[in-house]
Amino acid sequence: MKTVDGSLIITRENAAEYAELEMVTGDLYVNADFSAPVLTSVGGYLTVRADFSAPVLTSVGGNLSVLADFSAPVLTSVGGYLAVQADFSAPVLTSVGGGLYVRADFSAPVLTSVGGGLYVSADFSAPVLTSVGGYLSVLADFSAPVLTSVGGDLYVRADFSAPVLTSVGGDLYVRADFSAPVLTSVGGYLAVQADFSAPVLTSVGGSLTVRADFSAPVLTSVGGNLSVLADLSAPVLTSVGGDLAVQADFSAPVLTSVGGYLAVNADFSAPVLTSVGGYLAVNADFSAPVLTSVGGSLTVRADFSAPVLTSVGGNLSVRAYFSAPVLTSVGGDLYVLPDFSAPALPTLPDGDLDGWKKCGSTIVHLRVPTEAHRVGRPGAKCRAEFADVVAIEGSNDATSERGGVYRVGERVYPDSFDPLLTTCSNGIHFFMTRKEAQDY
Repeated sequence: MKTVDGSLIITRENAAEYAELEMVTGDLYVNADFSAPVLTSVGGYLTVRADFSAPVLTSVGGNLSVLADFSAPVLTSVGGYLAVQADFSAPVLTSVGGGLYVRADFSAPVLTSVGGGLYVSADFSAPVLTSVGGYLSVLADFSAPVLTSVGGDLYVRADFSAPVLTSVGGDLYVRADFSAPVLTSVGGYLAVQADFSAPVLTSVGGSLTVRADFSAPVLTSVGGNLSVLADLSAPVLTSVGGDLAVQADFSAPVLTSVGGYLAVNADFSAPVLTSVGGYLAVNADFSAPVLTSVGGSLTVRADFSAPVLTSVGGNLSVRAYFSAPVLTSVGGDLYVLPDFSAPALPTLPDGDLDGWKKCGSTIVHLRVPTEAHRVGRPGAKCRAEFADVVAIEGSNDATSERGGVYRVGERVYPDSFDPLLTTCSNGIHFFMTRKEAQDY
């Protein structure tokens, strides 16, 4: 029988019957030793579970699964995926339309492209492979001397050489030594956990996590987060789109902006950094001489000088020496030490000062006498050493959430008064406008 319309299963009982088989339009399952000397094409899947010889087979339209020794000396294309789990020789195979899974030694000397993913967990030679459309997972030593692009993710878990690889469309995970001398871009996330050389890498579209020493001499931008857990050299890095966590010594001489938060847990120098979009936590020596704004909160637990910092969008918590001579605004609360100084930060005026306080659903009108100490700033919660009750809306008395009793015409005192600029501490709390008290 020369042609089979539909699928065919080769068994010990029928193998001799199909010795002159030329074509199978559907799937072919080889479950017993079989020689098909004139078979040229399989329209569907080809699954090889026993020794199989097809010396003139040129094409497989669907998937090819090699689970036993198979020689296809003139096979040029596989339309679907190719799974190699036994010795397989395909010396003129040029293309695989789907994924390629190499779990046994395999040589494909003229294979140029894999349309889907490529999984390498055994010795694999593909000296002219130029592109992988999907992911590439390297779990065994692999050399791809002319591979230029990987469309999906690249996982490097064994020694891998790709001397002309220029782009990775998805994520790149480096867990074994890897050199990519002409790689210019990674579209997704880059995780460096082993020695990695990328001397012309200019951009990482996603996040970058550095857990092993890494030099990126021309890297200019990281689109997502940057986590520095090992020595990183990035002398021309200008922007980090997301968060920046520094947990190893790091110098960023031309970094100008961090879009998210910045956590400094190791020595870090950013001489031209002007803005941090999120919060800034300074837990180690940090120099930012031209930093002008922090969008979120600022926590200072190590000495920090910010000579041109003008605004902090959230809270300011200072537990170490901090110099901010031109800081004019803090959007949230202050938590400071006795030696805290911010000479440009607005303060409360002297003399009698009217204020308002919310007690439950009631608004209390207060007047802070000239002789009473007061701390705070316009637009924020303030505190006074004592105050007189001018009026209570809808009543003659009110009780605060802490149990303080307010009566019209009487002077109220706190249990104690903290003269520091800390927002939430001892004192009579109030706001400078009724609306602020109402909205609190």
